[in-house]
Amino acid sequence: SYCHFNEMALDGVCAVAEDFQDPYEAANEALKAFDIEDEILIGRYAFKDFEVHAEEVKVGKQIKGAYVVPDYQESGISSFVYKHLTKKYGLLICDNYQTYMGHMLWVLSILKWGIIKVYDCVEKKFIGDVEYKDCPANLKPWSIPFNFPMQNEKYLRLDMCVRTDTQFHNIVLVADTTLLT
Repeated sequence: SYCHFNEMALDGVCAVAEDFQDPYEAANEALKAFDIEDEILIGRYAFKDFEVHAEEVKVGKQIKGAYVVPDYQESGISSFVYKHLTKKYGLLICDNYQTYMGHMLWVLSILKWGIIKVYDCVEKKFIGDVEYKDCPANLKPWSIPFNFPMQNEKYLRLDMCVRTDTQFHNIVLVADTTLLT
């Protein structure tokens, strides 16, 4: 939520926040200390537990839906939320049904964190990785249906996509905390 409060309250928030090392915990505790006069919902995120099988089974959070009010979409909120989820849970996994907006987020933001691993949910194994600077990508983790609207193609990094009737719903991208600085 995005909250409006006066400058005196901001000084109080900063004072409370100094007692915490984790910035998310600090913000949460600081905001508890104040009566928020005006609060607007600007985004919603749905995620679930997801098991990744490697040398050992790890559980991360898979994004199942994300929405940010259009006026706030270019403010970097989703990147911030995704980074927080990755730090908190260790692994962040994209949705099996990627929208072009989700594709843009992963390609233009998440992929810049470092190498993203590509995981096959059916085979339960990593099948490759993708790096932002690879052009063309060694592995194309997204499928584009033949009926995909041409006006939306400008939002896709086409060198990372395969045009096909078969959707890649069994393939997800995995980011982990080792990518975060």
